[in-house]
Amino acid sequence: GSMNRRERRRQEKLGRKGAAETVRVQRLREAAALRAAGKRDEAALLYQSLLETNPDDTEAMYRLGMTRATAGAVAEARDLLMRVVEIDPNFADGFSDLGVLNRRLGDSDAARAAYRKALDLKPDHVDALYNSGNLENAAGETEAAESFYRRAIAARPGHQGALNNLGLLLHKKGDHEGAASIYRQALSHDDTLAKTYNNLGNALRDTGGDSGGDSGHDSGALEQSVASYRRSVELDADLCDGWRNLSVGLQKMHLMEDAVEPARRALALQPDNAELLLNLGTLLVRLGQIKKGAAAFEAALAIDPDYAEAHWNRAHVLLMHGDFRAGWREYEWRLR
Repeated sequence: GSMNRRERRRQEKLGRKGAAETVRVQRLREAAALRAAGKRDEAALLYQSLLETNPDDTEAMYRLGMTRATAGAVAEARDLLMRVVEIDPNFADGFSDLGVLNRRLGDSDAARAAYRKALDLKPDHVDALYNSGNLENAAGETEAAESFYRRAIAARPGHQGALNNLGLLLHKKGDHEGAASIYRQALSHDDTLAKTYNNLGNALRDTGGDSGGDSGHDSGALEQSVASYRRSVELDADLCDGWRNLSVGLQKMHLMEDAVEPARRALALQPDNAELLLNLGTLLVRLGQIKKGAAAFEAALAIDPDYAEAHWNRAHVLLMHGDFRAGWREYEWRLR
């Protein structure tokens, strides 16, 4: 009798526990669906009700933290995640996300420590590697950043964020060929990335030994860079940098007529950009469209009255056209 009674009680207890777990899983699913539908507050209430039942439910606590973070309550989210990793010190994702929240709160040291903990637990944790790279990059620690980006790419070869930031980092430190090779790797995983084609164009342009002037330019690299810029604007017609770079590249290839349309397209996207007006004006003057060029310089100076280069170019135009008094006045502006 008594054995059976005890066994029955044990079974009932297990049954209750199983039923409670089923309800818990069901609630977590409902909350996830609410979050996906953008109903963050309702999701948060469900997570809170689970925590009232079991204050150490790390999954509910973690998801509540991430929900609050999305809603902008970053400090509250960080406190929740600190509690999560205290209860579950082997939770790599928890440490990685805690790092992100610390960084958003401006605490780089705490962020670095949290990322390091995530990577101790899981050395190929892609997010922790990538975010560590961004943290070190922002701190000017380029060697450390480069190493983290390379590890992130080794863990996930198509990681666009890491590929893009590594490419920019290599370009900045003068390794243009290395940068071009990284951008090509990015495009081998996704060839629809307009900005990556624009960045590749920049790397190829500078591979040709050019950081401004035309001297000693490798025409092959220049042609490839122009092709890359062209692809960038085919993919995204609103990419102002792509149009501007395409125009400058065509000018370097001495294709002045072809350079006008991209210059105009760039300007249409950023009508208040004095540099783009200067570029178009210079081009028009070179093509003999003096009045139109002068009008572009005027427009540039209306936006930025202290734009020395626009004054200089305007002076040239005025002198070329016999308006010597106005022309010399512009020259003297340079000498103020």
